[in-house]
Amino acid sequence: MKFGSTLFLASILGAFAGVQTVVAEPKLVVVTVTKTVTALPTDMLSRLNAVRAAAGKSAVSLDSTLNSVAQSHSEYQSSINEMTHSDPSGTLGTRLTARRMSWQGAAENIAWNQQNVASVMDAWTKSSGHYANMIGDYNRVGFGVSNLYWTQDFIKA
Repeated sequence: MKFGSTLFLASILGAFAGVQTVVAEPKLVVVTVTKTVTALPTDMLSRLNAVRAAAGKSAVSLDSTLNSVAQSHSEYQSSINEMTHSDPSGTLGTRLTARRMSWQGAAENIAWNQQNVASVMDAWTKSSGHYANMIGDYNRVGFGVSNLYWTQDFIKA
């Protein structure tokens, strides 16, 4: 509406001034998030550990290899435009073993189309299965996001 009003007003003013008015149409700009945002790991870790503390659980620590696993999985989901816990190599357990990670238990949360860390954490906290993973018996975590495909990977090392 605002653009139409501006065009109408510009045409009227142009007519009174005896000049032809040309107003360019606005262009659509698409922004795509393709890599991890720098603040993502610390912000998400802080929020996750607050959820865990509220449930009487100990804090988890960020693991760089697990971050890489989670980021790769977010990028894979983005590449196929689909949420999935599997990729061509298999499930989270297969991906962890391929990275030579030692683990006794593992879990994964995925989400799509949440606009920021606060909204994805809120959605996961309100989902019983995701929440159970967040407060589970794990001590390491990794995060990833690509084009609004989010991944949290948990392990007990």
